[in-house]
Amino acid sequence: MTTAHSSESLARKQRSATHLAQLNLPVDADLPPLPDAWSTLVRQPAAIAGRAICLCLCAARAEGLEQATVADLVVDLGAERYLRPFEAAFLRGPADDEPLARQFQWGYEACHALLWALGQVDVLPDPVASCDPQRIASIITRAGSVDGLTGSVRGAEAILDAADLTQRFLAVCRQAGPPYQDLPGGLICAVIYQRQHALQWLLDPQRPHWEDIEVPL
Repeated sequence: MTTAHSSESLARKQRSATHLAQLNLPVDADLPPLPDAWSTLVRQPAAIAGRAICLCLCAARAEGLEQATVADLVVDLGAERYLRPFEAAFLRGPADDEPLARQFQWGYEACHALLWALGQVDVLPDPVASCDPQRIASIITRAGSVDGLTGSVRGAEAILDAADLTQRFLAVCRQAGPPYQDLPGGLICAVIYQRQHALQWLLDPQRPHWEDIEVPL
C-alpha cells in the first residue's frame, strides 16, 4: 500500500534531492519524505536551550573540563532540570572511559544544530566539517542561562527542511557502509548522525526522551 504524502513534504524532498545533486552526491530516490506527522516543532524554547546546554557541558567534561567546574556551570546556567539521568551520571563520574568520552564529545554537533534552531547560529552548513567547540561554548556562556539562550526559535518549515536534507545525507552514509569514512563529497557521518538526532528530537510528535531517539544507520 502506497503512503500518501502532502505536497509540502514532496516539495521538500525534491529540494533536498536537488541540493544533493548539486554537491554530486548520490540521491536515494526511494527514501520517502519526512512523516507528515512531523509538521510542527514539538519542543518549547526553554527545553531546547536546556538540552543544548546539557550537551555542551557533557562534551566539555568529556574533553577534560574539571568536574567541579562543570558542576558549578550546571547550577549557574540553570541546566539541572534538563539533564538526563545518563548525563548526570557521566558528569558525576571520572571522565576516563575513552569510548564513552568520545561519544559525549560528538554532542557538540547536536548542540550546534539546536543552537541553529534557537537562532543563535545563522547557518547550518553542509556536514563536511566539525563545528567549533569554542564557539559553541562561547554562545552558551555568553547567554548565561537557559532563558538567555532561548532566542528566536526558527519556524517549523526551516527545521523540517534541515531534517529532510539531513536524513538524505544520512542515506549517503548508509550507502557507503561501515566504517563510514571517505564518504562522497567529504561528508562526515558523525556530524550527520548527531544533527539528525537533534532534529528528530525537535520534531517527533511522540516526544521521546533524548536517549530514546533512534537514528537508523
